[in-house]
Amino acid sequence: MSDRNDGNGGVILVFAVIATAIFYALLIMFAVLAFIALVMSILSLCAWNRPLTIGKMTIHPEEAQDFVGRGICGAILLPLFVGFFCILFGGRVEEWLWPYILIAGYTAGSLGVAILQSMDAESSSPVRELRTPPPAAIAPPPQSPATPPAPFKFASWDDEVHGG
Repeated sequence: MSDRNDGNGGVILVFAVIATAIFYALLIMFAVLAFIALVMSILSLCAWNRPLTIGKMTIHPEEAQDFVGRGICGAILLPLFVGFFCILFGGRVEEWLWPYILIAGYTAGSLGVAILQSMDAESSSPVRELRTPPPAAIAPPPQSPATPPAPFKFASWDDEVHGG
């Protein structure tokens, strides 16, 4: 064991603290998003056959069924992807992680797609139509000039001397 101190201990410690803070922030964000997906799923099940109005928000049956359906698709597709990834690269997922993978798939499928759809709806502005002026406002084509244009003359080398 070497007692040599390169001075990198502080940098490694700062990196470890930042990585730990990012990990816990992502963990808290996952928990909050999963809880919101749970609450929205319960509301969607309540609005499965009839529209449900809460304050100014109304959940229609089609929206509710789409929300839950996308969540189920995500809960199926994410574990399939993880399994495919493990087979392809020879990895292994601990058994205690599978419920979290299912929850993450459901949350990404239902709430994630709903967030993306709302962002897309906000960013898409109404298409502006190009208006053409009415035919009367369009200027008529110019008429033939009253005086005919001067005949064309080729330039000569001594134009500057003659002024023309």
